[in-house]
Amino acid sequence: MIRPNGTTEEICKVNKVYITASGTVSAAGLNHESFVDSVFSGKCGIRKISGFSTERLRTEIAAQVNLPEVLKLIGFNEVRHPLFRESMNLSCNPKLAMAILALIRIFESLGPAPACSGSESVPPLKNIPDWAENCALFSTAGLEEVSIEGLWQRNNQSETAPDTRKISHLCQEIPPAFMSIVLSDLFSLGQAPVSTVSACAASTQSIGEAFRALQDGHISMAIAGGTDSMIFPFGINAFNSLAALTEGDDPSNSLRPFARRRRGTVLGEGAAYFLLESSEGIAVTGHRPLATIVGYGSSMDAFHHVKPHPSGDGAIRAMNTAMEDARVNPSQIGYINAHGSGTLQNDRVEAAAIRSIFGDQDSQPHVSSTKPCHGHMLTAGGAMELAIALEALICHKAPPASGMTSDDIEEPVNVPMTANCTFDNDYVISNSFGLNGQNGVLILKTCS
Repeated sequence: MIRPNGTTEEICKVNKVYITASGTVSAAGLNHESFVDSVFSGKCGIRKISGFSTERLRTEIAAQVNLPEVLKLIGFNEVRHPLFRESMNLSCNPKLAMAILALIRIFESLGPAPACSGSESVPPLKNIPDWAENCALFSTAGLEEVSIEGLWQRNNQSETAPDTRKISHLCQEIPPAFMSIVLSDLFSLGQAPVSTVSACAASTQSIGEAFRALQDGHISMAIAGGTDSMIFPFGINAFNSLAALTEGDDPSNSLRPFARRRRGTVLGEGAAYFLLESSEGIAVTGHRPLATIVGYGSSMDAFHHVKPHPSGDGAIRAMNTAMEDARVNPSQIGYINAHGSGTLQNDRVEAAAIRSIFGDQDSQPHVSSTKPCHGHMLTAGGAMELAIALEALICHKAPPASGMTSDDIEEPVNVPMTANCTFDNDYVISNSFGLNGQNGVLILKTCS
């Protein structure tokens, strides 16, 4: 077998890898139906921030998830685990809460939903199917694993400045991979978990590495994706310091991928995970495949700690590697879910990379960024956007640009403007191009 890097390996068997279930949580919706309706109607999920004061912030908008509703849906507010000095209050860790709900959505789509034990402080969930013991979790480790404000409030019962020494100590007590460990234990996933730390490309690379492990026969089942939230003052200020965010308090037209007068990205939050199975796994579970993962490409610009390479070199290499892996040519792709962050440089570079491979607009597949619907979900964004690419593939319809017309588009990409843009091709691409030039690309194919 010839690997994408050009090396030849003797491998007896290369397994097909199927997506058999997915679970998503975002501002676009807390269940599959509302999520699909929001994305494919181009509904904007960006609002004025609620839950904390934005008086001193330059950016006052985000695509927030309704956390109280998430906690209501999962049925508990706290989680016990040996990694925690005390029970973890999920109100202080939306990443974990949203990931739990996303995984519950996967299990309930295949049978009875997992249930809590009846207490507010939850050990491993009940009603987990037997196949979970053969499943490995591939998940993201975000830029910030715990809420500094939450730790401050829990350990300093006053409005005075936080004790930074205490906060630093507490953060160090929770390892970077804690999300994968806790989720694996909660859902009784029996194989060793894997954490990916590569910024905005992380969940795409989590899925890609799970794909490789399944393809090569190391495991037969995996749950792969990511969860993230940076919607709190520290997180917003961090991205404002990079001049990455749209400033102000007006959600309308605040995130305009590939458009003229685009002013930056807008933070979102949420979780998206997939159940991936090899042919061997499906033979055991009997699950119906939704699509096949056929290509994965990953690259590094090695150019700048924030900016993408101006030529689009890394993005081009990642897309070409994925297409070589899938053994497809550009004319076979029907839709590209672009990274499309809405920043000046990222959109310009991604558009140039797409044009380099697919040619001028008239010859390109449909290309859209759905970030106006769910915001920039950082390490979880690639998984969320793969979920959208999966739905586009199933219904052979491209999600439209949100709140824009063709006159608004500046970059030379084939952006669909209405909800009725269909395609006949059997392949779709999902792009993730992160900070520090970390790139990940996945290709899906319809199931025969």
